[in-house]
Amino acid sequence: MTPSLQAKRCATCQTLSLESSLACRKCGAPDLTAVSLSGIGTVYSYCSVQVPPTQLRDEAPYVLLIVELDGGPVALGRWASSGDVRIGQRVSAEADSRRPDLLWFQTYSDSDAGSR
Repeated sequence: MTPSLQAKRCATCQTLSLESSLACRKCGAPDLTAVSLSGIGTVYSYCSVQVPPTQLRDEAPYVLLIVELDGGPVALGRWASSGDVRIGQRVSAEADSRRPDLLWFQTYSDSDAGSR
């Protein structure tokens, strides 16, 4: 199965956003169109969270990633693969059906594309 994320594209300025909103976050235009993104990208930065907010206390420690999605916006999510993450690593995103605001990233290689 190919990873897929839902985004919105502004008809006025063409800005892509993963955020749920009624207007473009860049220009304020209300004309947004739903688009699908591959969910594949490159790790831009990451950090290990040792002392989380109270509501996530039972999930620590965990790793947060900032990922530059291919052809799209930057996304924030959590590391789902075993092993270390590194800046520049290729990853794929998967939305959490129980928590739609949370993305999980895992290791991805271009050879995975043929098996999906």
